[in-house]
Amino acid sequence: MPRLAPAASLVALLVLLACDGADPADAGSPLDDGGAGDAGATVDAGGTVDAGATIDAGGTVDAGGTVDAGTPTCSGGTPPDLGATVQLARGLVVARDGTLYFTQVGGVGRRLPDGTLETDWASFGGDGTTLAALALDAANASLFATAPDFAGADAPSVYRIDTATGDATAVVNGGTPFGVAVGPDGMLYLGGGTSDHVFRADPAGGSEPVQVTTSPVPVPRGVAFDASGALLVASASPGSIVRVTLSAGAEVARETVVSAPTPYAIALDATGRIYFTSDSGGFLARIAPGGGALETLEPALDSPFSFDFGSGALPTCALFVVTGGRVTSLENDAPGAATIWH
Repeated sequence: MPRLAPAASLVALLVLLACDGADPADAGSPLDDGGAGDAGATVDAGGTVDAGATIDAGGTVDAGGTVDAGTPTCSGGTPPDLGATVQLARGLVVARDGTLYFTQVGGVGRRLPDGTLETDWASFGGDGTTLAALALDAANASLFATAPDFAGADAPSVYRIDTATGDATAVVNGGTPFGVAVGPDGMLYLGGGTSDHVFRADPAGGSEPVQVTTSPVPVPRGVAFDASGALLVASASPGSIVRVTLSAGAEVARETVVSAPTPYAIALDATGRIYFTSDSGGFLARIAPGGGALETLEPALDSPFSFDFGSGALPTCALFVVTGGRVTSLENDAPGAATIWH
């Protein structure tokens, strides 16, 4: 964060400049009664205060002159109770308007912002197709579902679903992708499951996925991007979250963020904390942005898989989690991080 001189010191400086015959301070950059200053303000040789960037309404200057960015605020009302109406789910993602999508065997269901529930909204792949994860593109026009059914090289493994019509098209064949995320570059990033690698694929289909990781990530599942553009990967065996630095869609560096049993899905909140579910461990946990001690939020969940923060019509500080094949909501103290689909 930028360092600012205390307000009283800045006032004294302006008075001194005025006494020396310098030009008066720019009337557009006053100091307010509370001592808040222009975050980008500088005094030029003529004594003029540069209008620069201003402190937003939530910013305050503490006694040491540091701008406080403030705490992210929550919005929305009471989360809906979907536990009795959604069953056999595994993947989940929340759209910008609050539409909640969840996988069913052989398709995807959704709950609309007005509360309408459509458990058989999009059916594809056959009644026995198990769908593992969901992701949305930046426009919320396309929904992507992974189908790691171990059915061979010619079997569809990623589907694109048109959110306006519910029509599904296979865009990737073969492989065993468990996790999926749309990257900042608009490409699909796939946690390759038994392949022990992460792959990058064109969301339009028509080409083979390209390997992203340069060395194995044992049983990669959930994937997510942090604010820096690095790719977080849940490695199920022996159990860790790794951060992969990318350049042009390929790995250039890697570090382990935390060790934990069988992580499945990953998400981040607005403060940069990393959240993940452990399906065999039966818990939801989080860690600080730079790693450190593991904080368990929910220690006794039944096979927790995918999850996402609320958005739009849904409370932004609620976490929606697939557990025991159902969708439940959990309260949290911060909203989700800014993402391309929210």
